[in-house]
Amino acid sequence: MNPAGSPGAVLSVAGLRKVYGGTIALAEGDLEVTAGEIHAVVGENGAGKSTMIRCLAGTPPPDSGTIAVDGQAFPERHSPADAATAGLGFIHQDAALVDDLSVEENIALVAGYAVTWALVHIAKGATDRPRPADPHASATGLAYPSGHSAYAVALVACAIVLARGGHGMATRFAIVGAAIGLAAAIGLSRIYLRVHYLSDVLGGVAIGTAIFSLAGVVALVVGSLRNNEGR
Repeated sequence: MNPAGSPGAVLSVAGLRKVYGGTIALAEGDLEVTAGEIHAVVGENGAGKSTMIRCLAGTPPPDSGTIAVDGQAFPERHSPADAATAGLGFIHQDAALVDDLSVEENIALVAGYAVTWALVHIAKGATDRPRPADPHASATGLAYPSGHSAYAVALVACAIVLARGGHGMATRFAIVGAAIGLAAAIGLSRIYLRVHYLSDVLGGVAIGTAIFSLAGVVALVVGSLRNNEGR
């Protein structure tokens, strides 16, 4: 594909590649959009959909490949400011924002998920463990730790926060119990489908639990300090 795109292309993406550790998150990503078009990027988990969008936004920039808007190529290591100047806007996938929560609590949920995501990829690159043989489902990348299990801890964190007020004790236990059950089901399904070992799932849960616990403690401390200052 021409790095500047075909005539009439308002957005041209050619050969985007992003690697985290030993995991190829995006390989040879191509996309071309002309004025008035609406595109949907569809694929399996791990296909690189979100990675391509993050690379377009410059958070982070791709390792290689070209991006051009209206025929003008981006710098090799472009920033979010470069993307904004070119007229690109993004609403990133983030299910952790809750209107009823304080600023600290929302930041804790978002930061917890972001740090968990980063540590999962760092750990995968560090351990370099292959997946089990003869899997029952398609999976890409390395095995340890299980990202699905780590991210499932976010469900429990959200349930704990949402169940704090306005509910009876039985309802609170039901909400948190349902979240724990769902997180456990996600982990067990990864083992059943032979895309992870038990230790992969336990490692993912450990990372997610540690990070979200730390984020919660920080949020409580910051919230307490802010409340004391306001008195």
